[in-house]
Amino acid sequence: IGNSLNNAFFNNWGLVGKVAWFLNENHGLELMYYWLNSNPREVTDSLEEELQIETRSLVVPENFLGLAYKWVPIYGKIAWFNKKIVPFDLFFNIGGGMSQTGLEETEPTVHLSVGQNFFWSKSFGFRWDLALNSYQAKILETDDDDKTVESTTNQYDLFLAVGVSYYWPEATYR
Repeated sequence: IGNSLNNAFFNNWGLVGKVAWFLNENHGLELMYYWLNSNPREVTDSLEEELQIETRSLVVPENFLGLAYKWVPIYGKIAWFNKKIVPFDLFFNIGGGMSQTGLEETEPTVHLSVGQNFFWSKSFGFRWDLALNSYQAKILETDDDDKTVESTTNQYDLFLAVGVSYYWPEATYR
């Protein structure tokens, strides 16, 4: 499950799917897909209804498909309330892909992320990711003659995703 943290005008909740293939313990490739549902926040509705301000120039991400290099430099273990030892790893991703926006435009995107896995067993774990997607999005603006013109803006989407990871084949070293 993922959520966009930095969009002041829309709630962007959605599903995130990721599949990784590891070349060795520390290096891998991860294919990812973000599907987002966008709902206007109260401030966006107020701008349109009460102040008659058009919000069509606001960028709304709808989905992202990408591939990233995954680096896992840190492994460790923590004690869970002095009852259980929980292995974990910390990872970093850098990659790219394509983001689709509310204007049905697909934009090349740079993807950076950091995250952590906490392992329940040799096959399952809890995972969180904090990802930044950067791209140039097309927007619609009104010029001085009240005509609609197309323009571009730099867009930065910050996503937090939490979920469950499944590993196949299961690890032999945890």
